[in-house]
Amino acid sequence: MPFKAEHSCRLRSPVPYRGGKGICRRDPSGNIINIVCRTKKQKAMIRQAIRYPKSKWSTDDARANCNKHHGEFHPAKG
Repeated sequence: MPFKAEHSCRLRSPVPYRGGKGICRRDPSGNIINIVCRTKKQKAMIRQAIRYPKSKWSTDDARANCNKHHGEFHPAKG
């Protein structure tokens, strides 16, 4: 799902995770937002997605970073 203010990089499908929403954790630098979820079988938190604020990341730079993580890239819309 495209966001207006953030580019998105889906790393894993949200289906195999426990109920509830993912937790947003902003990188200390404020350059990325990590979406983490708890797995069904384990109690470990793993990164499900990365969001890149459009004000700090160009579409090309965010796409390149997403590709490094082998994710599915969605540019910001609007």
